[in-house]
Amino acid sequence: MKVAYFLRSLDLVFSQEKTYEIFPICLEDSEEMRTAETELHLANIIPIKPSKKGINFSELKNDAVFKNTDLAQQLKKHRINCLFLRNSTKYLNEWSKKNGITILSPAYQLAEKFEDKLYFDNFLKRTGAPSAKSVVLKSKKAPLPFAQTVIQIPKSTGGAGTFFADSEKTFQAILKKLELPLLTREYQEGMACGVSFFVNQKNVYLSALNRQCFLKNTGNGPLGLFVGIQWLPSQIFSRELYNKIAQNLIKMAEKIGREGLTGMFNLDFILSGSGQIFFLECNPRITAATPQIIAVEELRGRTDFMRLVLNHFCRKNYPAEKPGPLPENSFRGAQMSVELPPQKITKLVPGGFFELKQGKIKRIKMENRLDFLKLKNGLFFHNETNIGENYKKTITAGTIFTNFPMYDIKTGFLNKNGKIVYDFFHSIKKY
Repeated sequence: MKVAYFLRSLDLVFSQEKTYEIFPICLEDSEEMRTAETELHLANIIPIKPSKKGINFSELKNDAVFKNTDLAQQLKKHRINCLFLRNSTKYLNEWSKKNGITILSPAYQLAEKFEDKLYFDNFLKRTGAPSAKSVVLKSKKAPLPFAQTVIQIPKSTGGAGTFFADSEKTFQAILKKLELPLLTREYQEGMACGVSFFVNQKNVYLSALNRQCFLKNTGNGPLGLFVGIQWLPSQIFSRELYNKIAQNLIKMAEKIGREGLTGMFNLDFILSGSGQIFFLECNPRITAATPQIIAVEELRGRTDFMRLVLNHFCRKNYPAEKPGPLPENSFRGAQMSVELPPQKITKLVPGGFFELKQGKIKRIKMENRLDFLKLKNGLFFHNETNIGENYKKTITAGTIFTNFPMYDIKTGFLNKNGKIVYDFFHSIKKY
């Protein structure tokens, strides 16, 4: 079986599965392609060409990649059976059926429903799941619903569509900029957590827990701007609390599965200081956490998530896997997104492997990319930008994975090492 994926998603970069051929897709003659060839030593690279000049490849969503490059022809040329995508669309769904290629992601119709925050909030209420108090705003004359209010655009992802108001003045100022309807929730103090699932018709499989992490003083409420995730060692929880979290997560995933949404997805929730869970939103797609889950065995316990995805969507006769509990793990790695303001790219921080030593980041070479997983202070940076590209809005320039903690577990803010990493890769001068 031949499975292709966009290299920029990094989902299968560190996969150790050998029962299928993996084909990374990247832009021809790009920084991504250089990284794939000279840093990661990847095989089966599918280089694609843009149909016209001046396209910023990193800004293109999946549909646009198909429409603005020769990707479709390349997939046929390499006889690809499956596409491992973070999310599908109506266009891709129709294209895949026409061309006999299986898309390894949840059905797009249900995924779109569950990713809509209004739909999911109603789902939480309908199923009696633990969640924060909420009000759907349909009028801009509405008063501040709660003393501390989280405001969300229904069809937004990441932190871009989330706002915070703790006064009537701030609330009204935010409302002026946004279109109705909006979801508002009562802010809950606690740890913002996430977990990935695989759900099929019979079972629920859990990844380890991560906490969402933020930048201080960004004017985005008490949490700040979302910047990445920190994996949570199971040892920080009492046995009683860990089991309670697992039971709540499995019940929630089963409810979602009964609605027909199957495959791999992510749930966000708040864990209060007293151990109470408040479900927030569902991301019915592969997320930024996925590459490390696939790479690091203890983040997935006994479960091979990639095998489950293939078995489910391709209906191949792989051996069945028994669900394990919420994984016991001691992994302290993290993930960070590199966000840059609008600019023309004149210099690059090269993608590849780095090591943090004595407070400094040094570039290193690895003959075998899987050896990165064994480094104590290892760091991998994937740069999606290219020299000459001109961005008119804030962009995600790349992604960082580390084998060491970059955030404080209690606060979710950058720790000492995290600040070093953040400053190094966000330096405008280097771009």
